[in-house]
Amino acid sequence: MERSSDKIEEGSPIDFALKQGATMETPDDTKLIKISAVPALLAELTGVTRQRLTIYNWIKVGCRTHDARIVKLQTKKRMGQLFTTRARLEEFIREVG
Repeated sequence: MERSSDKIEEGSPIDFALKQGATMETPDDTKLIKISAVPALLAELTGVTRQRLTIYNWIKVGCRTHDARIVKLQTKKRMGQLFTTRARLEEFIREVG
């Protein structure tokens, strides 16, 4: 049985976004990593240790790449805390070089 809240009206902004290729997938919260756990994961991935303050600076200010771009570590805010994923951290490491 379908509830009325499950229906997407024709011409609504959500309908438009879906037609443009957006998905209605929700992020998997089990893959989120607290920012306080990122230094340990970074050491595991690269062998380099960084302080938690450095991670916060990567989130707020970013880090300059070899080609002079500024790249920020992507995060999500849930219940007042910052989280990231392993994939986003790996992407950040690749971008920065």
